[in-house]
Amino acid sequence: EAAALRGLDAPRGNLTYGKKKDSSILFYETIELLNSKWLIVKSVPVSSVYSDVNQILGIYLPTYLVFFVIALILTWNISSRFTFPIIELTGQMKNIKYGEPYQPLILKQKDEIGMLNDTFNSMIETINALIINEYELKLSNKNAQLRMLQAQLNPHFLNNALQSLGTLALQRQAPE
Repeated sequence: EAAALRGLDAPRGNLTYGKKKDSSILFYETIELLNSKWLIVKSVPVSSVYSDVNQILGIYLPTYLVFFVIALILTWNISSRFTFPIIELTGQMKNIKYGEPYQPLILKQKDEIGMLNDTFNSMIETINALIINEYELKLSNKNAQLRMLQAQLNPHFLNNALQSLGTLALQRQAPE
């Protein structure tokens, strides 16, 4: 160890000395005391430094892993609470877009997503009512057109029938 410390220029520092298994960290400092230089050296085995680290890792690493797993589970639960209803609502919107029959989506949530779902269901009911109203208006319009055509045809047929009767009466010389 003394050989390793010879030739050091810095008045204080540290260095690793020895083989990997048996190595030590040497902490040194040069001080002047009573007009002479003293070199104070503290040798700490690397294994004792790492034993504390290994002990800390042995305690904290499993704890961190448990908390990490709990955090993942909580994150999954919270995110699924928001994303799954949105995915269902989006799917319902796509079904309506492609003309599939509408079945109201019932969500138990009373937050913003639940309000969005309720508003969407209400909007679809209003659209369906408007479609039915428009269909009924078109149907009543067609019926009115048909009655108007019938009204035009009825006098024409009556006129033709009377004309035929008159012609027949004249041919048979029956003036009455």
